[in-house]
Amino acid sequence: MLAQVDVIIVPALALSRSGRRLGQGGGYYDRAIPALRQAQPNAQTLGVSYPSEVFANVPAEHHDIAVDWLIDREGVIPAH
Repeated sequence: MLAQVDVIIVPALALSRSGRRLGQGGGYYDRAIPALRQAQPNAQTLGVSYPSEVFANVPAEHHDIAVDWLIDREGVIPAH
C-alpha cells in the first residue's frame, strides 16, 4: 500500500521557504516520511500552513525532514 503513495500531506505550525517544518515536537512525520519515501521514492511532501506561518527560517535539527512543497490558502510553491 505504501508503494502507491504519491503525496504526503504534512501539517505544520510554521514552515520555512526552504521546506523546514516546525511541528508539535513528537517527530511522527520525521520518522514516517523516510519509510514512505523508501516504499515510493517519487512521493512528494506537501507542508500545509497558513500564509502568516511561512517564514524565511524556522528552527530545525539534523533529524528534521524538509518538505518539497509549501501549501497555504494563497497557493502552492516549491520549497527552495
